[in-house]
Amino acid sequence: MIFKNKYMLRSVLTILFLFFINYSNVIAQFRSTTWGMSSDKVKEVETIVTEIDGNLGERILVSNSVINGLEALVAYYIIEDTLYKARYVINEDYTNRNQFVDDYKSISAILSTKYGYQSIYYDWSDELYKDDRSDYGFAVSLGHLKLITNFKDDTTEIFHLLEGNDYEISHILEYRSKEYVRLEDALSNKKIMNDF
Repeated sequence: MIFKNKYMLRSVLTILFLFFINYSNVIAQFRSTTWGMSSDKVKEVETIVTEIDGNLGERILVSNSVINGLEALVAYYIIEDTLYKARYVINEDYTNRNQFVDDYKSISAILSTKYGYQSIYYDWSDELYKDDRSDYGFAVSLGHLKLITNFKDDTTEIFHLLEGNDYEISHILEYRSKEYVRLEDALSNKKIMNDF
């Protein structure tokens, strides 16, 4: 017998059991990734189509996906070889601009089911179209209206945004690690200091 006594065997089994329990509790925090992953680990679990440098000098790994039936770019933000943020950029184009608002509401409802109900905040910079819901999509495209919803869990903050300008509309879901977002703050502060 490889183990000299029952006590040793029981100890090894207990350690293996605890390892299995802890390993099985690791939950993906964005798609198949977890915060703090290296860029190589992200590339192992996601199909990356391109890599670019961000405005702060962070590395951005980009892939394609479909969420809720919508085409989307997926961006993974890496600083110091640490995944700290990720983003969906919905890549749909509609002639009826209210379809963007419908998509936004649909995804917010899904996020509310998963993370707890949050109401949509309608941020009006110009209330010209506020009384006519059939013009909300057009108001977004002009930059008169933004739709904002925030969600969070123990490890992640999620910012859901629909905004526009010059007749273009952006629909973005941004996921940020509560623990690692400090890396972005430090890089941003360093860039500001370098300006002086």
